[in-house]
Amino acid sequence: MTSDRDRDLVEGIRTGRALGVVVADDPGAVVAAVTHDVGTVLVDAVELACAVAGARVRIAELLVARARQAESRAPVGPAGIGTQPDASKLDQASADRQAVRFALVILLLALPAGVAVYLADGLVLAPALPAAALVALGVVVLVHRQPSRPQVGAPVGPEPDGPPLDVEASPTVRTARAHLRRQEAAWKVAWWERDLAVPELDAWSLHLPVAAPITLVAIGGRSELDDGAVAAMTAAGPDAVRVVVLRAGGDRR
Repeated sequence: MTSDRDRDLVEGIRTGRALGVVVADDPGAVVAAVTHDVGTVLVDAVELACAVAGARVRIAELLVARARQAESRAPVGPAGIGTQPDASKLDQASADRQAVRFALVILLLALPAGVAVYLADGLVLAPALPAAALVALGVVVLVHRQPSRPQVGAPVGPEPDGPPLDVEASPTVRTARAHLRRQEAAWKVAWWERDLAVPELDAWSLHLPVAAPITLVAIGGRSELDDGAVAAMTAAGPDAVRVVVLRAGGDRR
């Protein structure tokens, strides 16, 4: 590859800057340079629309899988999926513990001082008052003691006798599955528009990676690919499915 434009184009395809119809001095050399890159797939110009629809199905499947994974790790409580511990209650409990520790330190310092006053002046109340306060503090702590709470953000297990975690019922997973169904419908329409039977996606798109982004590269002139159709393919979700159509510098078809 000797053309500076083609070298810049290869870099643009790899970084996602080159989208839509682009002019190359040697489209074949550009394709040869990027066709083995991870996530880049060479597509026949005639099947580009179907390939875009299939790639979007693959990305939608990935979104569903990630949504299920995220919900299965989400904290679960009596309120349902995604319940978080009450941060205000945890903050209050932390403040109470700090207050108890502070009072304990003060009373422990006051007790030996009271004992010293008793030994010097015989004043019984000097050690008795801090000792009584220590006993009262211990009683209050025991009465109001609660089971240890998890830290904020830590996963909370489901209630022992509560309903099992239903990941599929979560709003996140349901939304992702609805998006997948729409993409599957678009995949079928792409074939129906060509008056062809819809093939099995898994068998047809074995070469499509299940990861984003997917870059689809095709070589075609105006007779194979209308500019408006290419623009429509590129406009929808270019960060997930990138479409690049290479045309030779002198191609006016």
